[in-house]
Amino acid sequence: MTTRLVRRRRSSHDQWTEADIDEFMVQLSQRHEKLSAQFNMAMWFSHTAHGFHHLVFPALPDAVPDEVKNDICNRWATKEIVPLGVACMMHRLASSVIFSFTRREVTKSGFGKVVVDIITDEFFASVRASFTAAVNDELKLLGLPSPDYS
Repeated sequence: MTTRLVRRRRSSHDQWTEADIDEFMVQLSQRHEKLSAQFNMAMWFSHTAHGFHHLVFPALPDAVPDEVKNDICNRWATKEIVPLGVACMMHRLASSVIFSFTRREVTKSGFGKVVVDIITDEFFASVRASFTAAVNDELKLLGLPSPDYS
C-alpha cells in the first residue's frame, strides 16, 4: 500500500493533502520496525512540498535572497532528492533544543509525527557540511555567489 501511494504521488507530483500525508505517516509508522528514523524523515520530507519549504527555507543562509531560496526548495522538492531532504532537516534542527534528547517526536500540525534519532555530533557536523556544499552548488548553478557563513 505504501509503495503504491508513493509511486502515485511521484508520478503526478501533486500537492499532498493532509489526509494523504496522515495516511502515509500511518503506513510508515506501521512499518517502523523495518525503517530507520532517517528513512522516515526522508520520505516524509521528500513527499511534502509544504514541509520542504517550511523546514528548508529557514535553514538557508539569511544572505540568500528569498526568491533564490524558493527556487532551491522547489527544485529539490521536484527532484525528490531524499538525502538532501534529510540534510536540510538535520541542518535546521541542529541548533534546536530537540538535540538535548536522544529520541524525540517532532510534531508538525497536519503532517503527523516524525521520529528523530540523534546519532553523533560528528554525524551532524558532516550533514551540515554536506548541506552547505549543496546550497553553494545550487547558488553556483544560478550564477550567484556563495554567502559568507562566518
